[in-house]
Amino acid sequence: METVKYNKYAQLDQYLVNGDICLIYFHGGGLEAGNKGEFKKLAEYLNSEKIDCYLPEYRLYPNAKYPEFILDAADSVAYALKQKNYKKVVIGGTSAGAYLAMMLYFDKRYLSKHNIDSESVSGYIFDAGQPTVHFNLLKEQGLDVRRILVDERAPLYYLNKDVLSNVKFLVFYAEFDLLVRKEETELLKHLMLNYGYKEENLNFNLVKNNKHCQYTHTNYFNKTVLDFIKKI
Repeated sequence: METVKYNKYAQLDQYLVNGDICLIYFHGGGLEAGNKGEFKKLAEYLNSEKIDCYLPEYRLYPNAKYPEFILDAADSVAYALKQKNYKKVVIGGTSAGAYLAMMLYFDKRYLSKHNIDSESVSGYIFDAGQPTVHFNLLKEQGLDVRRILVDERAPLYYLNKDVLSNVKFLVFYAEFDLLVRKEETELLKHLMLNYGYKEENLNFNLVKNNKHCQYTHTNYFNKTVLDFIKKI
């Protein structure tokens, strides 16, 4: 493992085994906490299967504000893709990290600044992400964090026209997830289907008898991620 700066604000940990596949994975923590080392075991597990891994940090509240953390996320993807011409690229994250991964996919502007088409990425992993405006973005505005808003800061906002996509998606959420995260995630699936995404490309996993991200640092999670990456 090597820690490198990928832009002037943040670092990432790169776990490189000269693989032809890479995963870029963002940690959670509500955009105000968490660290890149949380997914060390996942990276090492995937390394054992010859998959390169990049675990970025990104700017956080209270020192950051929207959309700086999303810009950092896009920068980290651009950095990773400059390292090697990978046959498969997967972008993912947990909780707030999944929100970042969702925004990189649905709002094409962020990756396109680096001449990357989000549809050219092989697959995305959204673990317990918020597809509406993230609650800490609401807090930044002085709004009640329980509110449900869908505007340009929300992944759902960009589900507004028919698509023809071959991208694969792996989505996790818990039966007893935060607030209405379960219902929001199921709405995401229904809207994706409504706008033309193929059902066989949408792998949504409801984890029964679990709370928010309770299952994330488990063998079940790691193996499901590995199986998804191998199949795409």
